Amino acid sequence: MTRLINIVYLLLGSMIGYNASTFLNGTGAVPVSTNKMESPDKLQKETISIQQGLQERIDAVNTENAALKIQVSKSGSALSKAKRTNAQLEEKVNELIAYGNELSDTAQMLENCDTLEQTIQVLMANNTQKDSLYDRVITGMEKQLINKDTTLLMQQEQIQSLQLSFDESISQQTLLLEENKQYKKTFRRQKIKNGLLSAGGLVLSGIIAYGLLR
Repeated sequence: MTRLINIVYLLLGSMIGYNASTFLNGTGAVPVSTNKMESPDKLQKETISIQQGLQERIDAVNTENAALKIQVSKSGSALSKAKRTNAQLEEKVNELIAYGNELSDTAQMLENCDTLEQTIQVLMANNTQKDSLYDRVITGMEKQLINKDTTLLMQQEQIQSLQLSFDESISQQTLLLEENKQYKKTFRRQKIKNGLLSAGGLVLSGIIAYGLLR
């Protein structure tokens, strides 16, 4: 009977020691990351969205530039033609003036004056058209240059966006590595602590059992 009581006391002491050890082991704080990091999928989607938006703008500018190039080419061809016409008209005006100076007949002089007047009017109209074509060519070329600068800027934005995404990814990886190292140190200390607490629990159970047996 005494032996049975001793066994019961021993089991009771062991249970107390085990519960004490479990309780003490459970009091260890589990490290929780407080760093807010973008998920790789979200980071990738944001980068793709920015890249697509910039590419659409670049495509639109390139389309406008292609149209401007055609317009400038047409205006340039028309301007060359207007220059040739202008040179021919100026030559004709000079010839009519020289011819008029040689005339002595009044009727011929009047006819020459009418022809000269009409030619000068055509020349003036051609000059107006030529100036307009000059403006078109210059304006078109200026827009092309502006669009090229805009395209370069947007391409730089694309590169910067990719660089920022890459830097963010590297930063997150570095942070995760540092946290991983810290967790390993914490868990190693926690493991040693738990081992000591477990041993203490067993010692406690032995002391309790010994006391009860006495």
